[in-house]
Amino acid sequence: MALGGPALLSRQHTVTTDEDTGGTPAAAAGAAGSSSSSAAAAAAARAPYTIEAGGITDPGVHGKQNQDDFFVEVIDAAAGDCIVGVFDGHGRELGQLAARTAKNFVRDELRKEEVRKAIERDPKDTFDAVFCGAHKAIEATFAAHYTDAGWLVSRAAEGFLTRRRSEGSATMCVHGGTTATVMVIYGGRRAVVANVGDSSALLCGGHATAHVMRAISTWPGSATAPAEAAPASAVVARPEANPEHAAGPTQMEMSADHSPESDAEFFRMRDARPSLTDKSRPELLFVYDTLTSSKMSCPQIFHVDPSTGRARRTNRGSYYKNVRNEWATLVATPAFAQFQDALAFTRSLGDLHLQSYGVSHLPEVRWIDLAPAGPDGVPAPATAGPICIAACSDGIWDNWKFHDVASFVLHRERMAHPDAQARTVALMSTNLERAHINFGNSADNMTAVCIYLTPSKPAAHGTSSSSSSSAGAAAAAAAASPGH
Repeated sequence: MALGGPALLSRQHTVTTDEDTGGTPAAAAGAAGSSSSSAAAAAAARAPYTIEAGGITDPGVHGKQNQDDFFVEVIDAAAGDCIVGVFDGHGRELGQLAARTAKNFVRDELRKEEVRKAIERDPKDTFDAVFCGAHKAIEATFAAHYTDAGWLVSRAAEGFLTRRRSEGSATMCVHGGTTATVMVIYGGRRAVVANVGDSSALLCGGHATAHVMRAISTWPGSATAPAEAAPASAVVARPEANPEHAAGPTQMEMSADHSPESDAEFFRMRDARPSLTDKSRPELLFVYDTLTSSKMSCPQIFHVDPSTGRARRTNRGSYYKNVRNEWATLVATPAFAQFQDALAFTRSLGDLHLQSYGVSHLPEVRWIDLAPAGPDGVPAPATAGPICIAACSDGIWDNWKFHDVASFVLHRERMAHPDAQARTVALMSTNLERAHINFGNSADNMTAVCIYLTPSKPAAHGTSSSSSSSAGAAAAAAAASPGH
């Protein structure tokens, strides 16, 4: 419960800075030349799911700068190949530039067949390289932005950028960055997801047992290689039933949690830069945000047991940041820091100053087998009807419970729309209404990408948990945000 009374729902600002406060085919093979092996090979070659996709972004409030950006490209709808990226920039001056720079860099990399093949061979290392490249591109773009405007830009020993108007004038820290949630879908069968920040991806209508998110350490080496059953220790997420409507579609978060309430991130950042005064904690403060206090005096999120070293949440939040009643939280620089800085998540691209404290631009990477192989070794859809992957910025997620999104995007009214773009526009239209009710003129920028996967042949592993009817064959679709 909130201290001093019931919790409020309020729009949380993503970043707070000193400036803001004052300044396999083989598995399906049979005997050579047999008709059964030919049929199996043909089935294996056909994508289990066909794909269509839509995407849209909106500033949230008329006249407000939109710092969100995205791309979604169905490379081959029949083959089931697709690339997706959602970026939510932050920082008063540089948020839009950060998101646009990251979007352009990552999209251009994923358009290269050799990069997609590299991800298929080694998802973790390749995505690390792509995100590193985007991070460096943001740094270079920030430096050029201020240099072109007549500022003197320097790189501090810790790796962040500063700017001055002239020699001898006050030094200011360069603030700004972006979330990034990126996905590659191979053959309508397997998807690899990499993310930093809170632009979550949600699987809607997945099979209750067949569809699980797995640790990338279990990746089989290619998008077509046989995959072993995932051991419990390698399952990082499972579909959840709708608690209010048992017959409704399931939902499952596909992206990793980088909230300051993540104890894994707390310990990761402690190992990166421990506190000078308390080695059980990171130098960067993990706190519940408040609407009145300075960030340094906000309540701490974790109590660390001195005997066990374990961290538990104190649940001393002040206000909720979304309708799911999740506390508004921050990582913030300590009081003695030269520059004050705070961020609503623990990983991002850019945010160069906070990176020196342990905020990371390296993504967490996961994967899912959308069409596990049946007894004949041929991958088959795990659902009888369509499923939907919704990748959105928090301007969408703040206004929805996850199971409500799943019900909305797969509802028969939405599936009656002629294509995925029309369904995505419907999601945005409803979200705008909700955002204005919940947050008024403080409504955030919002971006939605919906990827619909429709079975290309009858399901072999049970029926869908979705109540929506099966759509027909999906057409090719490609969408990109306006002006880019």
